[in-house]
Amino acid sequence: MRGASSGNPLNEFYPFCSLPTDLAVFYSARMSKLFAFIERLVAEGFFGTLTLSFQNGKLANVKVERSLKPTDL
Repeated sequence: MRGASSGNPLNEFYPFCSLPTDLAVFYSARMSKLFAFIERLVAEGFFGTLTLSFQNGKLANVKVERSLKPTDL
């Protein structure tokens, strides 16, 4: 795979991922906080919707909508 030989940090967790190196650098420089936030939501058992908005190729807005599970009513 192309990404596996390019030092892509995502390949450690997603070996099927073959992103080019420049995108991997973007991930490590800009998106690590976002991925940490998503990992925290997963660890908390988040139930709801997470919407990411991008403008000019950059993250512009993160919208989190928490919902109740029907079994929790």
